[in-house]
Amino acid sequence: MAGDPVQKILVKRLSLRDAGLAEGSAVYRRIKKNYRNSRQILRAASKIANVYGEQARKSGEEIDVLDPELAARETAKPFAVKTDNQVKKAWELARQSLAEGQTQAWTICIATASAHEYPPEAVLAMRPAGLQAEPLSGDYMMKPDTVVVSTLNDLKGFEFNLVLIVGCDEGLCPANGVAEGEVWREALRFYVCMTRARDQVYMLYEGEPSQFLREMGDRIVWSEEALKQDYQPAPAAPNPPPAARRMSFASVLAQQGLSPHDTCEARLSEESLKLLRLFFDAVIDETKRQDCRGYTQRALDELDHRATAQFHRWVTPNNLAHLRASKFGPWRRADRKAIQRLDQELRSIGVTTFLGLR
Repeated sequence: MAGDPVQKILVKRLSLRDAGLAEGSAVYRRIKKNYRNSRQILRAASKIANVYGEQARKSGEEIDVLDPELAARETAKPFAVKTDNQVKKAWELARQSLAEGQTQAWTICIATASAHEYPPEAVLAMRPAGLQAEPLSGDYMMKPDTVVVSTLNDLKGFEFNLVLIVGCDEGLCPANGVAEGEVWREALRFYVCMTRARDQVYMLYEGEPSQFLREMGDRIVWSEEALKQDYQPAPAAPNPPPAARRMSFASVLAQQGLSPHDTCEARLSEESLKLLRLFFDAVIDETKRQDCRGYTQRALDELDHRATAQFHRWVTPNNLAHLRASKFGPWRRADRKAIQRLDQELRSIGVTTFLGLR
């Protein structure tokens, strides 16, 4: 069993003995190494946490700051970049990282430190053509070709290889008007955002740098860099007409030349059919769970033939619409790429519920 006493929600204490789970012998070890962040990221971020953490402790808040010297890896220092258009610059840096093969799209997060000045939807609207992006959600790892956009408030519990923070200007982060006694809350959100990054952090601003950046001083790299190549944002996806939004499942299938009870094996790849058969044999097919001891080989072959025929009849849009990716977890063969492939193929025939997004 493993637990982190800092990552808790309504937990009074983390004690196996208090929970009645300490029967018999037990060995307790505390893992001190930090395997997520580099030492350079932690040194910069911890400067903020230590300075403003004192204000938090005076307010009665318990603050746990990660020790930079316990980091297991080294990378470059975080960058504070003054630029002429920070949102476009963030997208430029994300695209550059992808082009150079430094990481995958799903491991890049553009975070806004000023949701009022740079709301996530406005950041998404500046997405370059050819780059997929969506708001951060719990299934972001299932979309390897998609960059995510988030506010600082929503980042706790996630991690990325590259985090790009926009809105790091004086007067925006923290925002003008925030009470002096509440600045520490904004500082700790900024600290959490920085520590979501495994390898690199960019903090972007256009005017004067935020007091949080100034506090980090020489623990970050200061630079000034204009947008290298301007671009036209990708056109927004048109909203479907009201009639299309109200279209029934049967109508969507009809556009694909299917009815809810038609077999759709021909529309699925061999790999996806194997994954579905694995699920069918374990969950749906009753013959697989009966006691076959004493059966002749001919009887076993007949059972298998009958199960295969039932599987052919089962692979219909109506049945597949009730599947959820979360039900495929027990099988080691159900890896992320296989799940993604199956989801894409199901979507191509009108089944959009597999990943539980709709």
